[in-house]
Amino acid sequence: MKGFFVVGAARSGTTLITRLLSAHPRIHLHHERRVLELAAIAGALARTGGRPVAEGAGAATHSAKDLASGTHFARSVLQAGAPPGTEWFGDKYPPYAGQVALLAAVFPEARILHIVR
Repeated sequence: MKGFFVVGAARSGTTLITRLLSAHPRIHLHHERRVLELAAIAGALARTGGRPVAEGAGAATHSAKDLASGTHFARSVLQAGAPPGTEWFGDKYPPYAGQVALLAAVFPEARILHIVR
């Protein structure tokens, strides 16, 4: 499956475009799963042997190595619940508009749909 993300400023139409895309039978979209944070925390847990990670720690507070090692877990979360025949999976999280470079580095094969107004 191929991945993509919908990002953009608040009130720019990210919810509308997400709803329109979700109507397609081969697209499975989540709503604000915060996959960079999931990848960072999964990577940090792997690094620490499962010991707790600092509460509130997000993508910006973890190393690139943590993000990279947690990418598989984050991708699995995005693919979870996708019906048979799904070709594209993704997430809509507008605040990632400020982290497009990081998103592209962690998910280099993903397409990023950046909504501007």
